[in-house]
Amino acid sequence: MGHQLRRILLAQTLDPQAELLLYMADRAQHVAQVITPYLNQGALVLCDRYIDSTLAYQGYGRGIPPRVIRSLNRFATRGRLPDLTLWLDLPVEQGLARVGNRGSLDQMEQASIEFHRAVYQGFADLARAQPERVVVVNAQGSVAQVAQRIQGVLSTWLDHQLLKH
Repeated sequence: MGHQLRRILLAQTLDPQAELLLYMADRAQHVAQVITPYLNQGALVLCDRYIDSTLAYQGYGRGIPPRVIRSLNRFATRGRLPDLTLWLDLPVEQGLARVGNRGSLDQMEQASIEFHRAVYQGFADLARAQPERVVVVNAQGSVAQVAQRIQGVLSTWLDHQLLKH
């Protein structure tokens, strides 16, 4: 179901409220079907997008009040918050250039530069507000360099988690 919703979301421009509600439906299904069962087995779960992305894209980018998004996120995730969020920090223009090099663009990637700047600001604000959970990763450089930075952050975080238990 999630892949079908995502395809709809990225194929056409929707009303911001409809877009938000479809993302929340996708998230609720993903939490119920994938995240919760794996967490119940003691697994570590990694997601490409989760609640912080919704705050940045639909909150900052689309102008939906953050309190509405936070409330819907709590409902859709059954209160499951991420322990760690990695923000791959790359100037907006460089990020759009990278996306453009991949080929066809989805409706989100085709949004205005102002939209992308607002989303960037959303992630920056989240990282400033919650530095213990939202870690900024410099995404400039090669794929290998960025991957190495991510591995370093994850290694440090996992070591810290093991020390706590």
